[in-house]
Amino acid sequence: MLGVAVIIAGSIVIDQYAELLYPMVDLGPVDVQGLVVGEPQSFDFFKDGAYVGSYTYSVVDIDPQTGNYEARHSTEVSYKGTSITLDGLYRFDGSYRPQGYLLNATTGTGKESIQCSFSPGTVTITLTGGGETNVLTQEIPEGALLVENSMPGYWEMLFQSATFERGKRYSASVFVPQAGGVKTLSLVVERDLRQSRIGDQLLDCTIIKESNLGLTFYIYGGELIQYQDEAQEVLLRKTT
Repeated sequence: MLGVAVIIAGSIVIDQYAELLYPMVDLGPVDVQGLVVGEPQSFDFFKDGAYVGSYTYSVVDIDPQTGNYEARHSTEVSYKGTSITLDGLYRFDGSYRPQGYLLNATTGTGKESIQCSFSPGTVTITLTGGGETNVLTQEIPEGALLVENSMPGYWEMLFQSATFERGKRYSASVFVPQAGGVKTLSLVVERDLRQSRIGDQLLDCTIIKESNLGLTFYIYGGELIQYQDEAQEVLLRKTT
């Protein structure tokens, strides 16, 4: 029992130290700027250390009347004899708040889709697959953003649209469609640049860690050049 108490006490001290080292602040206003229409960004997709496919996204339209953006996302992966293609469409406003979301998944067994429509404080989720359609409604916090696991484009656009300072920890509410729920981000920006080998290059990267989802992001020259999910042994590395 004494050993357990010591471990718990040690964990509390570590958490308190982290609070002091990286003070938590709200993410604050997000202002989408500088996104280039029609310029695809591509990533190699690795699973368990092996190349399994690719991911690509691009901003395809900006509505001059509403100022809303539209981005398309595509993933093609083959892993352990199973292939999957994901085609997504995401609409968001100038504050990177979701206006509409659609994801179509195609595998050898058929097609499934997730469609989300948003109103203040609410998201309506339509799930289609196996000849059935289910609709559910969920409350989400006002001003919640949207991200997706294993799809770095959502994160890169967020990082390019908000201010992140080294040595700070940022909190934000996000809706994750494939998880079907709301998460609270805890984004820690490391104080010092870290020299990281990205492909054949050794680069001084800004490191952002998301502690609740277990993700690590490598930022260089304002771009997200590597996305890492250690728990899932997934890594995506930018190629263009």
